[in-house]
Amino acid sequence: MIIFALLFLVISIPFGGTVREQAGTSAQSQQDGPRLRVEKVVFKGNRVFSDEELRRLLELTGDGGFWRSLLGRNIYTPERWQADAARLTQYMADRGYLKASVEKPSIEYINPADEARREGDVPIRLVIPINEGALHRLLNLVVQGGQVINDQQARAQFEIKFGDVVRANLIEQGLERLRNIYGRLGYIKFAPALDFKLIPISDREVLVDLTITLNEGPLFTLGRLEVTGNLRTFDVVVRRMIPLYEGEVFDYLKLVAGIERLNRTGLFEPLAMQQVKIDYDTAHAMANVELPLVELDRQRIDFSGGGGTTGGVSLGVDYENRNLTGRADSFSGQLRIGNLERILSGRYSTILLTTRPIDFSLSGYYQRIEFVDARTRGGDRRPLYIQNAGGLNFGFAFPLERGRNSLAAPTRMGIYYSFTSSVLEELIAAGTPMARYQKQPSIRTGTLTPFFTHDTLDRGFDPRRGRRLSLGVDVGGRWLGGNINTVQPRVDYRQFMPLGLFREEPRVFGFRVRASHIAGFGEPFADSSLATVDGVPIFNRYFLGGENEVRGYQLNSVSPLARVDRFLVIENNPPVLFTTELRPIGGDTRLIFNTEYVVPIRNRLSMAAFFDIGASFNARRLSEQRAESSIILDGIPLKLITVLSPLERQLTPAFRISLGGELRFSVPVIKLPLRLIFAANPNAQVRPAIPELVVPEKRFAFVIGFSRTL
Repeated sequence: MIIFALLFLVISIPFGGTVREQAGTSAQSQQDGPRLRVEKVVFKGNRVFSDEELRRLLELTGDGGFWRSLLGRNIYTPERWQADAARLTQYMADRGYLKASVEKPSIEYINPADEARREGDVPIRLVIPINEGALHRLLNLVVQGGQVINDQQARAQFEIKFGDVVRANLIEQGLERLRNIYGRLGYIKFAPALDFKLIPISDREVLVDLTITLNEGPLFTLGRLEVTGNLRTFDVVVRRMIPLYEGEVFDYLKLVAGIERLNRTGLFEPLAMQQVKIDYDTAHAMANVELPLVELDRQRIDFSGGGGTTGGVSLGVDYENRNLTGRADSFSGQLRIGNLERILSGRYSTILLTTRPIDFSLSGYYQRIEFVDARTRGGDRRPLYIQNAGGLNFGFAFPLERGRNSLAAPTRMGIYYSFTSSVLEELIAAGTPMARYQKQPSIRTGTLTPFFTHDTLDRGFDPRRGRRLSLGVDVGGRWLGGNINTVQPRVDYRQFMPLGLFREEPRVFGFRVRASHIAGFGEPFADSSLATVDGVPIFNRYFLGGENEVRGYQLNSVSPLARVDRFLVIENNPPVLFTTELRPIGGDTRLIFNTEYVVPIRNRLSMAAFFDIGASFNARRLSEQRAESSIILDGIPLKLITVLSPLERQLTPAFRISLGGELRFSVPVIKLPLRLIFAANPNAQVRPAIPELVVPEKRFAFVIGFSRTL
């Protein structure tokens, strides 16, 4: 009930809308008169384009229907109609009908008596006159007037030849390429002139003789770069993000790149290029630029965690101060408490403003993680492995772009060192009266990680466009302070693409691919239990599940199996079989693919359809492993021998699939990014071949979360 109350609160509190045309026009129409709800659309005059083809383009004033009514996209207002009319006109022009036009629609009341109404919803029929005009084909295209680049180079930017349909978007793409070329060279007043000569050859086709004159304008240099509105952030920090230097040629594309970098930092409200003030001093061929910034609240408190039918429950509080002293330094802390994980961490980072800016960070943490919350023979649920660990790491990162003003460059390299000390508890004799946890103390890992990142996401949370690539190799060894040797290459790539025009918050399609592998090398660790498998600590092996990996499965629950036999030795007597079991031991390789399609609904509410598939398996065949330890049972000292053997064939699939939908909304006041996940798991192991020591899986799952998978 609490969840649905919050959902109602989200929908009912105004927030400015999702669609630009929606932000006030619907409310205004409700106040000034009835709300015109489109029940049917009729097109008149269209010969080439079908009614269905055109109807799909009406994003805001289309036919009624359940989803359109729910999303409020069948409401007619003049402002909303202008957006749809522009979409129709552009669609036809992009297919060669350059003179196509859309007339003002006529409104027919389905119930004639509704014409006199002054309030409420009124169903209407929208009649839209279409004038397609003639199809345009190219006779000749001449580009002239070039001096900085020659006419042949300029003509090559237009991918069109004699006889081709003259598509408006192809011509615009060629012009945009020319603007980029001239903008990069400092000719920011470049203004091409287009001269169309039309030669009719029939009622339905015309030939186009197109001449484009390149008005290059003067070469501009950057005069002054001024920053305003940065009340806390040091001026030098902002300037070091803009890859422009006063007195040099004014490269407009570098200014665009600098604005994108500023927006990605999260220090300021997003700055659009239309808001940047450029004063052109034509007499001196200089451009003076002013960046009107508005700083965001540097301190932020978020909630994280989740729970649901998969079994894991957690609640976390995250604190971040992203501009501690005004030098783009930050401090963040996290506290998470749950039945499968407990985490306390802190991180500080700062920028060293050297010739090439260097990002230095230092962090520390404590965590208790439970792996495989399994069902035992006795019918209860107990984790097979428990890790208690503390550690710290520090490192440096620097931009690959040269120059002083590369502070927020998208491509970076660096290296980190981390040290972790862990105690592992392993459940033995599960489901018997002698069940207990056996400790393996002092597992130390010292790791050196060189990494590479390329990040062009437009924002860190719920990005709408851009991509992020992360590559790294974790090398752990005794020479780095640990007592285990491992190597772990990994790659993580995600991309987001906006869909739909004329929207502040567009529909977004995104996907993410992750792959990693871990292997031990050199002298093996002195094991007294299953603390390591093939030289890799059990907590560093791959257990899939959780809302950040495969949404419909419990955290750290999916894993390959191995046979584990335990023998007891009393003094010099022969070993006696104590227990034999099949248990999850984690994989050495992980592959995960996630994709989702996000649709804004209204206010703070959005929905997403998702598909997840992940696999945890052993790329290298397990070798038989033996460990010895001493235990005391009923006051008798005994030797426990543990033998791990690989299976000839896994009894469960290596991969899991989850698909379904999410409702996402930000709770007002506390800004809690809540997500309700409804997942179907087609290959969930509802009735596994071995019911003990595996996590119960469900065909359908409901999860409450706070983070994002992509």
